[in-house]
Amino acid sequence: MLCASAVWIVFIMLSSLVMLNLVVGVVCSAMTEATEQNARAAAKEALLQKVEKDTGIERAIIDVWVTGFVRLDDSEGYGIGNIRREDLDLVLMILGEEKLLSHKMREHLFVRANHTVPLGMISLSDFIEALAKDLAMSRSKQDRHRRKLLRLEVRLTQVQEELSQTDSSQTQR
Repeated sequence: MLCASAVWIVFIMLSSLVMLNLVVGVVCSAMTEATEQNARAAAKEALLQKVEKDTGIERAIIDVWVTGFVRLDDSEGYGIGNIRREDLDLVLMILGEEKLLSHKMREHLFVRANHTVPLGMISLSDFIEALAKDLAMSRSKQDRHRRKLLRLEVRLTQVQEELSQTDSSQTQR
């Protein structure tokens, strides 16, 4: 009887230690996963801030692009995010940005997608950078065009003033 109770006590003690080990393992696993998720979120935020700073595109626009991209995201929570290259036109249609992405940037995204594992995936960072660069380029062209028109208007005003001064001097003679 004494031997049976000693075995029973040892069994209970070992069982409780095993259960305690399982609980500690689950807690450690949850903490590791939370830390990795936080690191992914920080990396995504750093990317978006870098794009905003480098291109001058407003954060609200970038956030809309991210939201549209996430709707078709195939990464299932792993990494920053990916879409299949076949879904690029669909994402652009969802965002209403079909005309924004230039042919050159579209080809750049396709080439990058062909060099990914798994094959044919466009990352969020590549997508956002391509859209931001094209929008910044478009705005730059519009600004140059506005400045050129402004210079022409100034020159036209100067020529009109010169003509009016010439006319007034001729009428005085």
